[in-house]
Amino acid sequence: MNTPAIDILSFPPDESALEQMRAKALDNAKTPQHYGQVASFVGAGLMLAWVADVAAVLESSSTHSPALGVFSLVLAALIITAHLWGRHLRQRALQLRGRVERYFSPVRIEQAGVVLSLAQRDAAVSQYLRMVGRQRRALRQIESESLQRFAAENRLD
Repeated sequence: MNTPAIDILSFPPDESALEQMRAKALDNAKTPQHYGQVASFVGAGLMLAWVADVAAVLESSSTHSPALGVFSLVLAALIITAHLWGRHLRQRALQLRGRVERYFSPVRIEQAGVVLSLAQRDAAVSQYLRMVGRQRRALRQIESESLQRFAAENRLD
């Protein structure tokens, strides 16, 4: 996920605009979750095919052909791959969702010192903070990171 940025030289987004940004970012985090569920479903289907293949080999009274053995090994490898890939994608979706929630959470008092020191050195940062205060809402982490990025690009540190 690309880190969204807010242009601090424009008006700060209001609460509804921030909520729309958050909802869009959460929708983007749903894609890996969906693919992970599909991979798990495919893995379950392959598992059933593998069980049927092994049952057919064991039920056969004659010696089984080597092709069935190779097919069984390929199915087993695909099952393991689908399971691992599905688990990886679901974990990635959880991480993305957590990152989005962190970006859109309010800045805590302990973290505000950095932004306040930037506001003392730059009029654009202090004006942005004033406008957020006039909206009577908390400064969000995404805004704090955008302010710090602005300061780093303009060498305000």
